[in-house]
Amino acid sequence: MQPLWPSALLWASCGWANQGPNAVISALLFGLGLWVDVLTGGPFGVWAMIGLIAYGLTMTSAQFSVALAATARGRATITGIFFFLAALIFGIFSGKGINLFAISLPILTAIGLYPFVAQWFDLSENEV
Repeated sequence: MQPLWPSALLWASCGWANQGPNAVISALLFGLGLWVDVLTGGPFGVWAMIGLIAYGLTMTSAQFSVALAATARGRATITGIFFFLAALIFGIFSGKGINLFAISLPILTAIGLYPFVAQWFDLSENEV
């Protein structure tokens, strides 16, 4: 069974992207990514870079895809796509390749569950 740590990194990248560029959030994502590396036994720094890339690209793309970014699942889908692409690029550059099923399953799970956990990762100051 896959651990939820990569999902938590995707949720954080997605939820915290609405804050815009922020050095504290970037440092937190980097730290969470390093923790995911330790927990999953992955190469040190790879999950951290994947999380930061997904965070940055989600912030950038939210300006261009307003309709998709309007819903929690839409924002998670955008982040999931960038998460997948970053993992694919790191897999190619490492020379080891990547198991597409092994990375797709946690991403799809994270996208599906994001609307339920979004309240814990959304740092916007919207009043209910």
